[in-house]
Amino acid sequence: SEDVFTVPPEDLPARRAAALSAVTAQVKKAVVLPLNARLPHAEGWQKKSSEAGIFLPIGQSDVTCQPVTLAFTEEKPYALVIGDVNSGKSALLHTVALQIFANYTPGEVKLAIADFKEGAEFALYGASRLPAVEAVVENDDPDCAASFLRYYVSELHRRQTCFTALSAETGHLIRKYETYRAVQRETGALSEILPRILLMIDEYQSLFEGNTETAALLSELVRKGRTYGVHLIMASQRGVSESARNTFTAELKDHFSTRLVFRCPPAAARRLFSDRAVDTGRENTGIAAAVLLKTGHALLNDEAGQTERATVSVQCFYAGDDLIGRMCSLLPRVNGTGETAWLRYNAASRAAPSALPHGEVTFGDSVCLHKDRAASDADSLKDDGLVSFTPNGTHILCTGSNLRVPASVLCSAARFAEQEGLSLHVFCVESHPLLRLCPETATVYTTLAAQREMLSRQLREDQNRAVNVFLEMSAEKEFTQPLGTLRPSADAALLKNAVAHSRLSVVFERRCKIVRSELPQILALAPIHITAVGDSENLRAALPDTARITATAFDVPQKDSIHAYYCNRDTEKWGKIVLFQPLSPCQGHLFKSP
Repeated sequence: SEDVFTVPPEDLPARRAAALSAVTAQVKKAVVLPLNARLPHAEGWQKKSSEAGIFLPIGQSDVTCQPVTLAFTEEKPYALVIGDVNSGKSALLHTVALQIFANYTPGEVKLAIADFKEGAEFALYGASRLPAVEAVVENDDPDCAASFLRYYVSELHRRQTCFTALSAETGHLIRKYETYRAVQRETGALSEILPRILLMIDEYQSLFEGNTETAALLSELVRKGRTYGVHLIMASQRGVSESARNTFTAELKDHFSTRLVFRCPPAAARRLFSDRAVDTGRENTGIAAAVLLKTGHALLNDEAGQTERATVSVQCFYAGDDLIGRMCSLLPRVNGTGETAWLRYNAASRAAPSALPHGEVTFGDSVCLHKDRAASDADSLKDDGLVSFTPNGTHILCTGSNLRVPASVLCSAARFAEQEGLSLHVFCVESHPLLRLCPETATVYTTLAAQREMLSRQLREDQNRAVNVFLEMSAEKEFTQPLGTLRPSADAALLKNAVAHSRLSVVFERRCKIVRSELPQILALAPIHITAVGDSENLRAALPDTARITATAFDVPQKDSIHAYYCNRDTEKWGKIVLFQPLSPCQGHLFKSP
């Protein structure tokens, strides 16, 4: 209100009275503190070192009007933030991100963002491919959330190896991140530069509601992260979920020494501030004050909410949309573009990019963050941003009633054939609905005689230069081999030998049960399964017995995206994939017109 004024008591010290007057003047001048003027000038742009920690100005004290800094150090490595909707939590997270970009180079601090409220709050950071941003995850799928934590747990293990290597090279004992940086600086060793990493997680309670693995992963992160320069700031409306499956324990919370409370009910504030302050022995006044906070104001305590003396009332800086947009436009020009992994909620299927790895069949986008990079995977079926497969004598079985799935897989096979200079052959009955989507580069065989002739020719020529696609060959009874048959027919043997002989074969049947009963000779040759969502019978047959599926929005067929599960039955590796749209950006249209 512009009617705010102060009447300090007569016995109040002059310095305190001046501070109160300054607060009054600030309230009368502005409702918010814009971040623009608080960013470093050109001479101080990206000049800070993170060797001792990350220090970010986030606002000013409501009492003294002095700057307030949020620190991530070895002693105070993690922060928790709670507050109601529109209380200022997201604005604080944007301030943290922009202060990192402005004060530290990407070689000093990296940022990874996980937003589990199914919004687009941080989408611009992902779309801009900022070099300081390693990942923007907006998908609350349990497998995606677990992969986010799993990847950074693997980063801890990788950094431990770097510490050991530098210690062996220099003879210094290295047990923490600060020592690693100091030894690098003092000895000039050419070991890998390891920036500090800040993981920013919004609506973090979603981590613990759909996947029992996330609690153990977060526990390892908070126990070891400070040692290796990995920090966390986690925000939520209430700080805990009422779900019975919630596994964010008090023991985990105790590791978060820095607490920020925006406007919220006293019951929520009690989850971050202790009921009784240990230094005064009285009720913690921050709990009652939380409900009265204005938007953008918060109570900051860096002693785990245990004391009164450490509680500071702070008005946080505000980063407007225009500032965020300008920063995201400026930073790629200053630092170049990065390789930000951007996992969106309900992401639509996209056209396959023009530059794809050679020698691989690339199916689409993974829903997980660097799944194989975190697991040091050696499977021929790869999942690291893109899901791809390296043919090495094994082939693909595609099932499901959604015909967009085999159409997309067929397109992936066509791209592989084009890259490798192979001939593409499609075998099916003349009335098959996918015929109108056959690639222009394919030769189609719809009669039994033509199919026999081409398969025989491939075996005779013995060149292993064919990519074959078989669309519901169970309709051709001559090629089937029903279970219990003692001696397969000549055509069934021909089909089996042709699949085994080709460089790559894709077999499509609507039901996996039909393959087992009518084409069992194919199963051993095609362990790579691509199965459409929405069909529990096919999923049970395609996925290994150890697979545990938690039903999510991913399992509902979508109009704009082609969802499927993948599995390698030989290794029992499985996961989720958003398949590419069945068209090529190079050719404009890969498929024939209807």
